[in-house]
Amino acid sequence: MNEVPPRLKLEILLLRKIVILLTLGAYSVNFLTSQDRDSCIIKPRNHKYASGHALRLKSKIFYLYLLLVVVYGATVFFIPSSNSTLNVYNISLYGLRLLDVTIFIPYALIWLAGFYGFARLKSYSSIIKRSNDGKQINRLANGVLLLALWLPVSSIVNNLFIFFSNSHPSMVPVGVIVSNYLNLALPLAGFILIGLGVRGLNGLTKLRPSFWVINGLVLSLILLSSGYGYLLSTVSDLGGVYHLHGSLVLTTLAVPYVFMWCVGVMATYGLYLYQKNVVGIVYRRSWRLLFLGVAATIILQVVLQYFSAFAVHLHDLSVEVVFIIAYLLLVLLSVGYILIARGAKTLQKIEEV
Repeated sequence: MNEVPPRLKLEILLLRKIVILLTLGAYSVNFLTSQDRDSCIIKPRNHKYASGHALRLKSKIFYLYLLLVVVYGATVFFIPSSNSTLNVYNISLYGLRLLDVTIFIPYALIWLAGFYGFARLKSYSSIIKRSNDGKQINRLANGVLLLALWLPVSSIVNNLFIFFSNSHPSMVPVGVIVSNYLNLALPLAGFILIGLGVRGLNGLTKLRPSFWVINGLVLSLILLSSGYGYLLSTVSDLGGVYHLHGSLVLTTLAVPYVFMWCVGVMATYGLYLYQKNVVGIVYRRSWRLLFLGVAATIILQVVLQYFSAFAVHLHDLSVEVVFIIAYLLLVLLSVGYILIARGAKTLQKIEEV
């Protein structure tokens, strides 16, 4: 009996993964839109408190999502792959395209959850815009939008630089530098807006954080930043990896990342305080989902940077292990977006009753 070639085995496995991902995608879309078919992205509510601007904004956000998906798909499927890429994965061109599909589908679904969460929060803030909470929740929603934009924008820019660097090798350092700062700027701005919104909400309720909890969080952040700094210091060619002088890597990348973790952790703790003290069981459950969603996204940022710093030492890491880790990180991100979307969806429903 003839043995099936390894490449064919891989392509069959990828086809099975695509079928599973498409099935999960169908369930995910149904989950987001089944309970009320007039979804705030696909078909906005005509609520008496929702302004016309908010309704137009929702449709614009939906078309922005579609545009990002189409552009990302073009950078993935229509840009020619180099022979070195095929050799690295030990795969045929057909198999590589199947592998691209297994990455494209989760990305598109995760982005949908992120934009859906923003649209729900934005719609909720427009409903209560005349209240004191409206301005703060609007800030929180804008922060979620920046988090939702982070992955699609950085992925598209990274793919474009890879394409141009194939014919212009001098573009490689520029692409690495731009991608690194883009991966920092969007989440950092998002967490700052979320932090400002949460601070405003807690200021309205006059909540005071626990002395011991704050000190515990500060100690944890010191340990995390120390570990991150140590990993970076052990990289033998730090400038070659980041295409920047070592001092610039530490001052313009490492330090801002630690600052982002601080802002994100404090915002998460602020949401925890708010959801514990908000009046009403249903309200409390909704805000708890938002708290858990933001917590998942900041945990992802910490894990992602630790993995990026640690991966430099793992030259012999197999492609399969890298993809497993990547999928796990995507799952964590999708959980965060889905929790934010569900919490905002419940809050909007409460106000519309």
